[in-house]
Amino acid sequence: MLLIGMLFAGLVNGGGLGQFPRAFSLAHGAVFGGLLISVYSLVGIFGKLLLGWLNDTFGIKVAIIYSAGTLSLVFFFMLFSNQLWAAFVAAILYGSANAIGTVVGPLLVASLYTVENYGDAYGIIQSAQQTGMTFGSITVATLFDRTGSYQPAWLLFLVLAAAVLVLWLPALKLSQKYLIKQKEREDVHA
Repeated sequence: MLLIGMLFAGLVNGGGLGQFPRAFSLAHGAVFGGLLISVYSLVGIFGKLLLGWLNDTFGIKVAIIYSAGTLSLVFFFMLFSNQLWAAFVAAILYGSANAIGTVVGPLLVASLYTVENYGDAYGIIQSAQQTGMTFGSITVATLFDRTGSYQPAWLLFLVLAAAVLVLWLPALKLSQKYLIKQKEREDVHA
């Protein structure tokens, strides 16, 4: 569940990074398209800090709900991004949600695996995410080429972003049970 969620998170994040500039420019012209890209780039700085703060203050579960939920909202608003107000909302949300690609991965792995297993686990998790990012932009571009619209891609990515949440929360719960059992075994053998 964790790997599939990371694959989906990479796919959705990569699709946004690779295709939002063109989608915004087609819908609103180069000037507003560039402005929207600047908005999500600027907000992204604070989005990473906010996500780290949420994790530190409320835990990884809240960080997952916030990041995957916000990413889902991005693609909901992208369905209406031909209207400038919706494009601005999507850009602001994407700046915040974009942290799912760089911040959530390490935090999630740290909460699911022991210190001894972190390096191995993170390498595998990161590989799934990078695979998704590789195909994200290609997926959006292919759907656009075949349909003449970004709408099918945004709808697909809305579903995939929601699936990240549906996959990661149970993975977190299952891993906590495993870590508790592992700790109990270590205490018995100590």
